[in-house]
Amino acid sequence: MKKFILILTAFVINFILINLANAENFVINNYSVKMDVKENRTIDIFEEINVFFTANSHGIYRTIPLKNKIKRENGTKNTEFAKITNVSASQLVSKKVENNRLNIKMGDPFYYAPENQTYTLQYNYDMGRDRVKNADEFYFNIIGTEWDTTISKVYFSITLPKGFDSSKVGFSMGQNGISGYNPDDLKFKITGNTIKGYTTRFLNPHEGLTVRIELPENYFTKQAGIEDYIILTAILLTIFPVILWALYGKDDPVTPVVTFNPPDNKNSAEIEVEYKGISTNKGITSLIFYLASKGYLEIEDNDIGYTIKKIKEYDGKKSIEKALMDALFKEESTTVSQIELETSTRYKLYCNKIQSSLNKIRNYIFEKNSCSFQKLAIIFISIIGLGLLFLYTLGDYSFKLFTDGFAFLIIFPVIAIIIFSISLVSNQQKNMGFVTIWSLGFGGIPSVMLFTSAENIEGNYPVLLTELACIIVSIICLINMPKRNTKGRMLLGEILGFKKFLEVSEKPRLIALINENPNYVSEVLPFAYILDVADNLIDCIENYEEYKPYWYKGRFNREHFHNIASSVNTASSPPSPPSTSHHGSHGHSGGGHSGGGHGGGGGGSW
Repeated sequence: MKKFILILTAFVINFILINLANAENFVINNYSVKMDVKENRTIDIFEEINVFFTANSHGIYRTIPLKNKIKRENGTKNTEFAKITNVSASQLVSKKVENNRLNIKMGDPFYYAPENQTYTLQYNYDMGRDRVKNADEFYFNIIGTEWDTTISKVYFSITLPKGFDSSKVGFSMGQNGISGYNPDDLKFKITGNTIKGYTTRFLNPHEGLTVRIELPENYFTKQAGIEDYIILTAILLTIFPVILWALYGKDDPVTPVVTFNPPDNKNSAEIEVEYKGISTNKGITSLIFYLASKGYLEIEDNDIGYTIKKIKEYDGKKSIEKALMDALFKEESTTVSQIELETSTRYKLYCNKIQSSLNKIRNYIFEKNSCSFQKLAIIFISIIGLGLLFLYTLGDYSFKLFTDGFAFLIIFPVIAIIIFSISLVSNQQKNMGFVTIWSLGFGGIPSVMLFTSAENIEGNYPVLLTELACIIVSIICLINMPKRNTKGRMLLGEILGFKKFLEVSEKPRLIALINENPNYVSEVLPFAYILDVADNLIDCIENYEEYKPYWYKGRFNREHFHNIASSVNTASSPPSPPSTSHHGSHGHSGGGHSGGGHGGGGGGSW
């Protein structure tokens, strides 16, 4: 009796499990797959599926993934996209792509299928590019792990385009992730370039059969993929900014005209724009030194910082000089301390307006059409930046760019590239420090998030590096795009000549000039500072107290001078915006596992 109860219990449990397993209205008696692999990584596939329906059904459907998450036993992985063409099937009802899957429906919408029915399916499967480094591979799910029914028998035939190492052939059989197989469950034979085999046990629901063959490098012919087109497009687009620079941005040679003094009737901030082509915070700082050299200001350096004193009211004719005097002192005030200047929003806003006025000098030193073509270069840089968007669509998110996960973040680096480029050529380059930091944060952080989440980013390094190189080259052309006109070249020649004199003059020569004009250092220092040659001048007079600038009170040497200049530079910066805060048995897997390759999928009844 006890034995009978145990047998009955086992029968009931087995019956329940079988019915649970056969959730579908059919079982597959025989599943035959024939694959003819081509040298260009395409496969002609023929499937014959013999099914036994356990309930009324019109037919079956077959789903084949187009987006494949390739996973290997060594831990490497990538996402690849397939193309399926030339689809034909017996009793084909419909075929359509949904959610990165090709859905093929076979049967008859008006009549139920007989209990035993055979369906055939043919299609061409393009695996795309091989992303395995230093090798090729054939990695395919002969039977996918998405069939929700049992498969009694599987027959397969795989013909490769040329010879291969038979020891590199491996199979995996079981549920998704299983590596290897039990040799009693699978039999196969290799004859020439063809592998034929069959299973000797049922495949339970969600069990599959996968083959992986490691092949020598260049076994398959290289195909031009979307990555190649992105690289080619980026390079071609980069040619345009280079051509624009060569035709409308490359300056004609400039001959320095050596002179002992800075150009007449120009202050140091104006000289900066004529020299660099843009006004910066350093130019504003030099203008303070310049006004001091003209007797309007005095700078006192002490242990707690510096103080700028007004010596007399401004009586000159240049609006930017008067504006800076107004920016330094409020109403009747005649002094401003280092702390007051560094924390003054009013001073920062004044400096902003002064720099905008100074940048108007660009209009008469650069050719007008050169500035226009500079804006055109921004368009090409933006288009190259958009190539990063297409690069990411090759990654983990396919073409569901704005709906899947956080892939929409690609918008941020593209916007950052555009705004950074515009800032480079606008008259607001004084904000470039802020814009650069903002661009790195606004565009850089989302980029890191995106590319570290993309499973196949390793295979896309050539595209990524090419894109970045093209953007850098284009930006360099953009920066150097404004071409100087005749007047601009003449002014630059004078400035370069003066700079060269200060660079190469030895101490005795400078001392001789100072003896001729005791105020030489006081008058020249603002210009030497803006031309980055002040140190040579300061070193000459460090031990001569009588030669130091008369408008400077305190110890005068390189360190003290540059400390004051650095502080004033910081004070001139634009105000910051408010913050917001298990393995199978002993069968060789070939380095793959069940369900880890191309193709596969599953199906069901309808």
